[in-house]
Amino acid sequence: MTNPVHAEADTLFRTALLAGRMPHAWLLTGPAGIGKAAWAYGAAGFLLDDGAARAASDEGALGCRAGGQAASLMAAGSHPDFIWLKREVPKDKIPKDGKPPKAEDVARAITIDQVRQLQERCQKRPALSAWRAIVIDTADDLERGAANALLKLLEEPPPASLFLLISHQPGRLLPTIRSRCRRLNFAWDAARGDALLAARQPQLAPRERAMLLDVAHGSPGRAEAYQQARLGEILPLLTNIADSGDSGGGARVELAKLVGGAGGAMLLPALIDGAAFIAESAAKQRAGKARIDALDARARILAVGRFAVSQSESPALVSYAIADALASLTPAPPLAD
Repeated sequence: MTNPVHAEADTLFRTALLAGRMPHAWLLTGPAGIGKAAWAYGAAGFLLDDGAARAASDEGALGCRAGGQAASLMAAGSHPDFIWLKREVPKDKIPKDGKPPKAEDVARAITIDQVRQLQERCQKRPALSAWRAIVIDTADDLERGAANALLKLLEEPPPASLFLLISHQPGRLLPTIRSRCRRLNFAWDAARGDALLAARQPQLAPRERAMLLDVAHGSPGRAEAYQQARLGEILPLLTNIADSGDSGGGARVELAKLVGGAGGAMLLPALIDGAAFIAESAAKQRAGKARIDALDARARILAVGRFAVSQSESPALVSYAIADALASLTPAPPLAD
């Protein structure tokens, strides 16, 4: 059974491997949240799990065989021939109590030191598999020096090494990096997005999936994140405020309680994007000054969101500012005769 979402990518990868024409680097492009990283992990696992022998006989989606050595080692993060390069948390910011690091503590870029360490590892032959698989997640995050160092690896690729570069915005990459990769574009329509979200979150009803995908502009990855951030509870409160103005403040209080509790910072993206979606939808349904006002409300919501994230503002206080912007969408009552 083939992967219902990225079957074309599976076929291209398998065909290249079977024909002995595997490029040394693939550039996986497309919007964020549509499964590029998951596909890269599966492709790497397939390659490391005797992919050359499996290419002709295994017709399933790319990935390791369940229970195999490659699957176990990759899941444990200890496969010597699998490298996942991404932005890291500096050692001095890693929590000592075992808790997950804060999102704001993750480095803003993949550094040149990380790529230099990769260069050292690539000087050796693969240890367990016939190949070495390196995923760059994302190539957009490479700082300038790191990008130039990676380019040297792509210009003189180490033997038996495959690079999988993930990119949401390939136009930002060095043209010389793009030119040394075979491009694999991940595009999808509404049906594909729904299929991927249904596979990841089978408990969601079709109506819930449609709502999440609407706010996420079709991105299954973002939709899944919104579901985990309780968008299904946040959106009705936001809609109430936009429709009624919430003159009594009840919906505002409920919203502040919801996002102001433990883990409230994790709900901010859903709060901001949900409110922006409502304002954007209102703008599409209006004309003239009413449309301009709705677009202005959307801009205010996004500005509040950017400031809140950069300054680590209280989610409860942010919810009130966003609610004020949404309340401005409420149509004025008709004038009395």
